Amino acid sequence: MQALREMSGARGAGPVCSFESSETRRAEGTELHEVGDIGMLTGYNTNLAHRGVNFHVQTEDSGRNKPHIITHLFHGGTILASEKSGYAELLESDDFKAEVNSRMEAQHKAMLRRLSQGELDPVLCERLGSEVFPG
Repeated sequence: MQALREMSGARGAGPVCSFESSETRRAEGTELHEVGDIGMLTGYNTNLAHRGVNFHVQTEDSGRNKPHIITHLFHGGTILASEKSGYAELLESDDFKAEVNSRMEAQHKAMLRRLSQGELDPVLCERLGSEVFPG
């Protein structure tokens, strides 16, 4: 999350991405899996081409015993940016699954939006090298 906060002020002059190939899929539904008293929701995975470079965004739930949602931005298996948010206040909610799922989806879409709008470009260039984006 710290890396994302540091990046939030850096923004390009406009959209610099192209959705040359994007695929979003939901991992095996949205079912709550019980492992003892740990309940986890399955996550989101999206492959996105940004400025000619392929990235992967993954969002997952850590379950009731560790109530947080983590979103990672990957390139070539390396985590380039992450966001983590907690949801302990939802554990007793009657609509727990729907509320956690809604937060997961929103956090996932926010990372995709930041990538596609170029907000993450400074960090991507810093971590992957200034020549990462062709042309």
